[in-house]
Amino acid sequence: MDMETDVADKSNPKRVPKLYAAAAKNGRAQSLPHLLCIHQGTEEHSFIDKNLFSTVIDAIEKIILADQSEDVPIVWCSFKRWARGKGLLGCLDKETADYISQCVTKVKIDGKTFKA
Repeated sequence: MDMETDVADKSNPKRVPKLYAAAAKNGRAQSLPHLLCIHQGTEEHSFIDKNLFSTVIDAIEKIILADQSEDVPIVWCSFKRWARGKGLLGCLDKETADYISQCVTKVKIDGKTFKA
């Protein structure tokens, strides 16, 4: 049996490749609508080292604690994790994601800038 015919044959679900669109329909991709990917550089998306990501998170926390303005939202994040050269920050609402994105642009470490 030809592999192309077997993959295209929908009666054999074991051979049909899993696609992102199928996962999105099931709701798995919608569970993290405010996921921020923190990377190095504002123009290009460069990888970020795991230790540097930890330093960026510390700097973000200091910026949040130092901000005394009235319009600071309550920051709701479920996790922070480094994976595949990017820092991942799971924000639980849009206000948190927008505020942290602004904080990330303020961080400069050894002349390096960052973006979320």
